[in-house]
Amino acid sequence: MKKFHIFILSAISLTVFSQDLAITGVIDGPSSGGGIPKAIELHVINNIPDLSIYGVGSANNGGGTDGEEFTFPAVSASSGDYIYIAFETTSFTDYLGFLPDYSSQVAGINGDDAIELFKEGNVVDVFGDINTDGSGEPWEYRDGWAIRLDGFGPNTTFTLSEWQFSGVDATDGCTNNATCSSVFPINPNPRISLIESINSLNYELDNGPSFEKNIDVVGTGLTNDIIVTMPINFEVSSTSGSAFSNSVTLPPSGSEIFVRLASGLTQGTYSGDMTATSVGVSDEILTLPGDVISSDFTGLIITAVFDGPLSGPAGIELFARQNIPDLSVYGLRAQRNGGLNTTELFTFPSVSISAGEYLYVASEASDFNSFFGFEPDYTTTVVLINGDDLMQLSGNGQTIDVYGEFNQDGSGEPWEYSDGWAYRMNNTGPNFANFNTSNWSFSGVNALDGETTNATAVTPVPIGTFVTTLSTNSSLYISNYGVYPNPTSLGFVNITSVDYNDIKVAVYDILGKLIKSDVLINNRFNVSDLNTGVYILKISQNNTIVTKKLVIK
Repeated sequence: MKKFHIFILSAISLTVFSQDLAITGVIDGPSSGGGIPKAIELHVINNIPDLSIYGVGSANNGGGTDGEEFTFPAVSASSGDYIYIAFETTSFTDYLGFLPDYSSQVAGINGDDAIELFKEGNVVDVFGDINTDGSGEPWEYRDGWAIRLDGFGPNTTFTLSEWQFSGVDATDGCTNNATCSSVFPINPNPRISLIESINSLNYELDNGPSFEKNIDVVGTGLTNDIIVTMPINFEVSSTSGSAFSNSVTLPPSGSEIFVRLASGLTQGTYSGDMTATSVGVSDEILTLPGDVISSDFTGLIITAVFDGPLSGPAGIELFARQNIPDLSVYGLRAQRNGGLNTTELFTFPSVSISAGEYLYVASEASDFNSFFGFEPDYTTTVVLINGDDLMQLSGNGQTIDVYGEFNQDGSGEPWEYSDGWAYRMNNTGPNFANFNTSNWSFSGVNALDGETTNATAVTPVPIGTFVTTLSTNSSLYISNYGVYPNPTSLGFVNITSVDYNDIKVAVYDILGKLIKSDVLINNRFNVSDLNTGVYILKISQNNTIVTKKLVIK
């Protein structure tokens, strides 16, 4: 009987004291950076074949344990490794210079919160007092950090003397750890990190290569060069716009690289693993996606987004680059507030439209009509957008064009259009999933505040003015002219051209009878003498004739 008790005590002793993982650091970033990064550092004392027996929990504001809130995956960890759990990835990387191992809400700590480390459901280490709000306590680390002294831990009882503290507000005003007056003494393992935001590397058939996307390759603690190798059909360069090949060699600290889908590919979907290697560290692998898309599904592009004044409309303008026999292959979706709310897909009806036509999609008709003077083609709450929301156009299920950056709230970004608008530059697009601000002009935030109509606005939305002289294949329409507003009830339409020579305009009824003709003056064509109805507008310039439908309301 006595031997049995000795065995139990020995087992308890092994559970408590023979631990292989310990909490060694916490950081609550500067308030000037929104209190981020927030992160937890752990140290691997002995090899751990299966890390999933461990997990972490945070005890917030002295409210006691919340239990195990994050469980590690079933991977191994080597003795001497440091593991970093961050609340989110971007600010951690920007501030500390490398990617965290994991991101989780468990690291959403303020400088008064305690941390618990669990093994097989039992607490084996702790930082702070889980039943005490740390505000004003000796272990508070608000806008600062705490680091465990060498040779201590793990310990199920928090012991203040085992820790070193930065002091409250020590990181305020700091933008990165390396230049901060109070450096968080991190211990990152030698590693390669890939910092990227790639949706898909697409292009239209016979018009490759794709747009290039940048990736930051970061080497931490390396002494040898990093070699980046591309999968078949993809290319890489350390210089934007030139010298693309199937591999590139970078210094141990890494650098920015540019990747793209190679030209000359047939229609289809492509994918492959990009690999970054160096001596003494694990390879870092990134799967690259790409598509070569038929021009049958790239004929429509986004040419305007607008977020009207408080009583005004929200919506978008689209332009047909080619004849589209079935508009229902296209759809719209909005990503609001950086991806926190993605709308359902709005699919266009099965109708045809002609090359050179504009489509207007609004959140509702009344305000749109009051502001622009004509009815939108379609209404849907999908385009009930604020000036910080992304709009996505899909064709045959693939992203054809986009306004805004995916997973980014546009507030304060260069592409914000709150109470204003953005308009596509001539001869650009589609951009597939690769938004480029250089392809757009902007009204500026609040440009439409107080305006009641677009016609009287100081900075009006330049609707119907996009033109393109680019052709991707022989089936595409070459449009040099914009006609707006169309439909119109204003007694005139504006006709724009990329050429400065005289423009002759003729109006025919739907039976082909000539109603009127004139030479355009100051880009404005008088239609006040036309009755309500549908007409054919024939525009002539430089021996080129273009016909467009004109609707008088």
